[in-house]
Amino acid sequence: MSQSHFDKAVSCFSKILDSPHLQTEFYVQRAEAYLQLCDFQSAALDYKHACSLEPQTEAYPQRLGQCCFDLGKFLEALVSFTKAAELKPSFRLACLTALGRYSDCLRLVNNWLETDGQSADLFTLRARLHHQLNQRAAYALGKINTALEYNPNKAQYYLFR
Repeated sequence: MSQSHFDKAVSCFSKILDSPHLQTEFYVQRAEAYLQLCDFQSAALDYKHACSLEPQTEAYPQRLGQCCFDLGKFLEALVSFTKAAELKPSFRLACLTALGRYSDCLRLVNNWLETDGQSADLFTLRARLHHQLNQRAAYALGKINTALEYNPNKAQYYLFR
């Protein structure tokens, strides 16, 4: 989609939100359109509205946290990521990643592999973390190959080779 389509989407969502019946989904959709326009400030405001309307939905604080992180508002991002982690413990990874604590992320993923069973996605995530930590490229490639063994039809895994 072109930028004009996203500009028009923002305008349409704004008109809908001016109506007396506020709906969370429209805030979220408008926030997504703002993200496509790289307007992180406006996207963050809409995600704040979504969080206040549906405080138990775990995805909204995580997205708000990412917007704050992209804006350089690291303390606000940490608060949002922490809220997301409280609502859904698997978001701990997002919080740790935002803090740049990749070795803790790696430890968490290794834990999941031991307790939850092996999956191609977890092996790929672990390979990305090893790459991020600049640890043994051959080891990371081995993990990607393991992921490919579990699911050889996923084209995205070949991109990491």
